[in-house]
Amino acid sequence: MNELVRVEVPGRWEGEAEETAFVGRALQAWFYRELATRDEGLATALHDMSAEKPFSIALRRQPDERLVVTAYGILAPFVLDLSRTMPDRLLLNARWWRREGEAAVERATWPELAAGLLAPAPETRTTLNFVTPTTFRSKGNYLPLPVPQLVFGGLLERWQTWAPVDLGAGAGAALEGIVVRRHRLASVAVQLKGLVPGFVGAAEFELRSAGGPYGGLLGVLARFARFAGVGAKVSTGFGCVDVTTVAGRPASQAQGETGARPGRGN
Repeated sequence: MNELVRVEVPGRWEGEAEETAFVGRALQAWFYRELATRDEGLATALHDMSAEKPFSIALRRQPDERLVVTAYGILAPFVLDLSRTMPDRLLLNARWWRREGEAAVERATWPELAAGLLAPAPETRTTLNFVTPTTFRSKGNYLPLPVPQLVFGGLLERWQTWAPVDLGAGAGAALEGIVVRRHRLASVAVQLKGLVPGFVGAAEFELRSAGGPYGGLLGVLARFARFAGVGAKVSTGFGCVDVTTVAGRPASQAQGETGARPGRGN
C-alpha cells in the first residue's frame, strides 16, 4: 500500500466525429465494473466509502487524447494490473473509444514524495495545468476557482487520510503562505445531474514563506496532485492536472529571508 500510480493510455474515438459530451460518469462506471470482476468486495466497499476515494479517472484531450487513471493505497495494485490488461475498446456514452498504443505508467512511493519536504533547495513554485474541468466544494456550493487553500488544502486532506507518512500538525498552517502568482483560465460547465461549474487552464502558485520545516510542502503536494487529482469529483472525470515545479533557494538562505518578496527576475 506504499505506492502511487498514474497510467496514461493514448486513444481516439471511432468514426470521424469527436465526442464532445462529458464522459466522466461513464468512465467511473467502467472503472467499478473492472474492479468488481477482480474483487467484488473491494468494489462494493469503495462505492460505499464516504471519504475521498483513492483514485481518479479522466479523459484528457490536450495536447492529445489520453485516458488517465491514477490510484494510491488499496487501489494501486489494481490500476497497475489494469494498465496491462486494458481492453482495446471502451464503450462510453454509446460510442467506442479505441486504445492506440501502450499505456505509460508513472510510479512513486509516499516516502519518495515526502522527501521533498526537507530538500536542501525545496520546490517553492509550481504550475498546475488543469486539463479537465476542475471545481471545488466550499460551504455547500461549487467554487470554480483555484483558491490556493482549496487546491492544496484538499490535497493535504487526501494525503493525511491515505499516506503512511504523516506530514505533521503544522502542515495546515503552512498552506496560508501559498499564493497565486498568475493564471490563465477559462470557465466551463459540465452537465451531470445538473450543471456543475468548473474551469480549465493553468495557474502558477508560490510558497512565500519558504523557510522552516515546511519549505518544501508546496512541491510535495504538487507532485502528489499528479496521482490524486485536484478538487471535487476526481473519480468522475474532473480535476486531472499536469504539474511543473521549480526549486527555490537553498533552505538555509530562505530561512534567513522568511517573508521576503521575490526580487526581479525570480
